[in-house]
Amino acid sequence: MRRSPFIAFCSVVVAMVLALASCGGTPRDTLVETAPLSIDDAATYEYVIPYGTSVSLAAGQTIDLMPTTLAAKVGESIRIVNRDDRDYMVGPFYIAARQTVGMRFTHTGTLVGTCDMNAAGEITITIT
Repeated sequence: MRRSPFIAFCSVVVAMVLALASCGGTPRDTLVETAPLSIDDAATYEYVIPYGTSVSLAAGQTIDLMPTTLAAKVGESIRIVNRDDRDYMVGPFYIAARQTVGMRFTHTGTLVGTCDMNAAGEITITIT
């Protein structure tokens, strides 16, 4: 009996999902969790991406608005205000054009990711 290509494809996909799931992942106690910050709450760390930043980037200018490392404590918060007309990544945070992202750090851990707002192109946020 010949297997159909569709069944073979599905078998491969299932095997890949199971293999990835068994890779261990990150233990629950090392995950960094955040909670949304209300617009009325003051932020411990606040950064503003000014209008025209995308024009500066397109012209080849280095943007250095964010640190490469940030040491925060549980309970502290970060707010990133994007006044520009382009979306940006700051570590794990996606900030859409003309939007604000505010988060409170609720657990210890480390967040590492791409950062469009510093010369290094990466940010590490360590929460203790």
